[in-house]
Amino acid sequence: MPDSRSDTQIFQSPSTDALFATLYDRVQASEQAIPVITGPTAAGKSALAIKLA
Repeated sequence: MPDSRSDTQIFQSPSTDALFATLYDRVQASEQAIPVITGPTAAGKSALAIKLA
């Protein structure tokens, strides 16, 4: 885990906040698409996550 000082510095940056918001939105969209692509199983999600990584 990063220490709290580095977390504070990161989240004080508006551009970093925007980046994390964009990444979060993409993750949410991916989570919704995953069951369509691989089926709703946890194994399918894991397999797709590995392919995307």
